[in-house]
Amino acid sequence: MNCHLFRKYLFAFADGQIDVKSNCDLLDHLKMCSDCSRIVDQQQALKSLIVASAARTNVPAGLESRIRAAIEPPAKAKKRAASIAGLFGKRPVIRVLAVAACLVLGFMGLWAAGIVGPGEILRGGRAVAGAFDSDVVDLKMRSVVVQHNKCVERCNEQIHQLAGLSNDRESAARELGKRLGDQVAIAAPDLSGFGYEFDSAAVCSPNREVHGATAHFMYVNHAYGTRLSFFSVPHWSGAEQFLAGATLRTPFAYTPPGNCQSQSIVAWNEGKTTYVVCAPINQEDLAHMVRELAFSLPHDGNDEE
Repeated sequence: MNCHLFRKYLFAFADGQIDVKSNCDLLDHLKMCSDCSRIVDQQQALKSLIVASAARTNVPAGLESRIRAAIEPPAKAKKRAASIAGLFGKRPVIRVLAVAACLVLGFMGLWAAGIVGPGEILRGGRAVAGAFDSDVVDLKMRSVVVQHNKCVERCNEQIHQLAGLSNDRESAARELGKRLGDQVAIAAPDLSGFGYEFDSAAVCSPNREVHGATAHFMYVNHAYGTRLSFFSVPHWSGAEQFLAGATLRTPFAYTPPGNCQSQSIVAWNEGKTTYVVCAPINQEDLAHMVRELAFSLPHDGNDEE
């Protein structure tokens, strides 16, 4: 797929209206094309701003009645309401269908608000309604998947490892820590117990709005041919909306819908550092995995442990 063809489907892709197969093809193109990735980010950011702006707008009292009065005179409206009521009263089937339609519309409203459906998140292994804009979450978490996939390609080409770093996980963590100073508490846990071996280390940001020192450790599961990203970033203030209460014990977990490899993300705050993990693992299993890493995470004086 080239850029011209991708941009033909740009808006449908950004709105999540593409079928699974086409979505995978488009995601494969995004892995290789930073220009199209940037356009998608801009489109989704604009959408999020519009949704947020609409949510903050207060509807004046009585607006609905004034609109109805302007569209349809009161006498005509009453006559039509009476005729509809009579129709429903005489035809039980139509009355049932009308009630069903109302229920469907109500459910669609809850879905759009993020109270049900994709607006749900997982905390401590339990799905709960998110008290945040689901579009904002989806935008930021998709950017994590995009960066992860880009780094996977670099790993396949054996160019992900930062020049000058040791090929040993612990040594690479110490050397990267010296380079980045005290801006971030770097975590490079041993994941061999979960089937993942250290692959490479670099300085890669999971999101364009994350600035400053960022450490990225990539792990590989040779049995399944999959990779896991472990990011240590300076406190991600742009994600505070949904990470405010996330900790190692109760991490935020999310799987962006429509990504063909079902990449899940788990993230949490620990002192001045935000940790973000991305892998093709069920989000509940990934959340359970990171909770098992308490003994190997660095401490910066603000931890729960």
